[in-house]
Amino acid sequence: MQEPSHTSTIIRAVASGENIFLIGRAWNNEWYQVRLMDGVEGWIYALYLVVWIDTSRLVVTHLEPTRPPVAMVGSFALGGHVMNLNEDAFGTMRQAGMTWLKVQHRYHHGERGSAVAPIVNAAHRAGFRILLGVVGERGQLASIPNYHAAFADFVAGAALAGADAIEIWNEPNIDREWPRGFIHGGNYTDLLRASYNAIKAVSPVTIVVSAAPAPTGFFGPAGCGDGGCNDDIFLKQMAFAGAQNFLDCVGLHHNDGIVSPTQRTGDPRGDHPTYFLSGVISRVPSEFNSRPLCFTEVGYLSPEGYGTLPPNFAWAAGTSVAEHAQWLGEAVQVARTSGRVQMLIVWNIDFNVYTYEDPMAGYAIRRRDGGCPACAALAAAIR
Repeated sequence: MQEPSHTSTIIRAVASGENIFLIGRAWNNEWYQVRLMDGVEGWIYALYLVVWIDTSRLVVTHLEPTRPPVAMVGSFALGGHVMNLNEDAFGTMRQAGMTWLKVQHRYHHGERGSAVAPIVNAAHRAGFRILLGVVGERGQLASIPNYHAAFADFVAGAALAGADAIEIWNEPNIDREWPRGFIHGGNYTDLLRASYNAIKAVSPVTIVVSAAPAPTGFFGPAGCGDGGCNDDIFLKQMAFAGAQNFLDCVGLHHNDGIVSPTQRTGDPRGDHPTYFLSGVISRVPSEFNSRPLCFTEVGYLSPEGYGTLPPNFAWAAGTSVAEHAQWLGEAVQVARTSGRVQMLIVWNIDFNVYTYEDPMAGYAIRRRDGGCPACAALAAAIR
């Protein structure tokens, strides 16, 4: 009989109202082993059943799989997302007390994981551990058969190339990164599961970080819409699909704050939780309590020195470089004392693009003149 899994072959459909016998359960109560009236046996996902008995009395017929222990960063880790692997960026990071760097790699179907070896080696030569964010093409994800297996093979190759941690995709809860019509935490978990198993098969010590969802309440009380899902709903969907069993660290983002991260209220736009660092933490479902949290982007946007912000980023027009520096230091302090956050990656170190579509340079700690006003605050917070 097949293992209980969302990717197993369907034996046959069960009609609504059809009587079935429960003959066992999975260790985590997410699946029930059943026998149909015609004698066919199989597994049904628990959410699809209405059960009128005490299921705790059922025999556990599928035990928890043996998995590698959770790979840990160690003590709290501070790093930065870099654009250029050069000494200017490395020097800024050392000045800020960082020991990790992040690079995002865009995977194209058919590419081999060894392609990231030069990036990994450059980070290691400079004395940094590397978090590699791997993001595929949403069109390829939607159209290419067996894409999950190919992507998993790539990230396994990246682990063999020496990546210390790998983030599986980026913000899959919105249609900018994931195919419209397929945005659901369960669908993402299918990719995460395949990637985790492939990585751990070749490198158990590589840290697997789930993709940080875009922190948003855009989709209102319903939680999901045509273009995606709110982060809390998406994470809950992931939990229902068992994602907590296929990650070492839960990925999170916070990059739209305009008040100190020590605050829990007082944002002039309102008090939606995603406007506050602690609010983002609070939206992680309890199913992930056994796993640490990794902020793979924390950033504050300041237009100072660059000019007017585009309309979509006008909310940050009043943020000064001094506030940008102060808040990054405070974000590290809040994260370190949370008891849950293991890693914080600053968004960003040295991006120099400042356009109508995306003013990334306004987030950079290395400002246009080459200075780093935030470095002292970050270094003090990590001591």
